[in-house]
Amino acid sequence: MKYFSTDRIGRIFILSLEPGDFVLESIKDLIGREDVKDAIVISAIGTLDEYRMHYILTTSFPPKNKFEH
Repeated sequence: MKYFSTDRIGRIFILSLEPGDFVLESIKDLIGREDVKDAIVISAIGTLDEYRMHYILTTSFPPKNKFEH
């Protein structure tokens, strides 16, 4: 994992992952290293070998979940 940052307009990070790096774990590592309190992911480009997604389909209680692999 490599990352670059600037502080011209707040703080902006560009995260570059290598094959075999885990997306979520790499983002969490960057957050810890840089002491990020609030953030938003603007864009992501690339391919994945595997993924797992979790969606919430309803706003009622209990919510209806959907999982994809």
